[in-house]
Amino acid sequence: MRAGRLDRRIELQSKTETRDSFGAAIPTWTAYTTVWAEVKSEGQAGARNNEADTEQSRSERVFKIRYGPIVEPEHRVLHDGLTYRIKAVNEISRREGLELRTERYEDDA
Repeated sequence: MRAGRLDRRIELQSKTETRDSFGAAIPTWTAYTTVWAEVKSEGQAGARNNEADTEQSRSERVFKIRYGPIVEPEHRVLHDGLTYRIKAVNEISRREGLELRTERYEDDA
């Protein structure tokens, strides 16, 4: 994997649970690690949500990082202030790197 293409900083986040004063679980996201990545846009598509009868804009990105940190679909990616859900994690060659296939919905919190 060529270092020159890894020109964007991304933060991988993991979901944790904290408790409020009443003992109720509150899901929060915490920084897991920050790495250099190559970012590729995979285009945009519209998705229809039948329950709320609203249309969401979804953009897909592929992040390529060096092999090293354990990345699972339960993690998420923060890049340029935008949050992306990980759909798939693929190994590049033999432990050369990881390809993170992600998507972002405009109404993500």
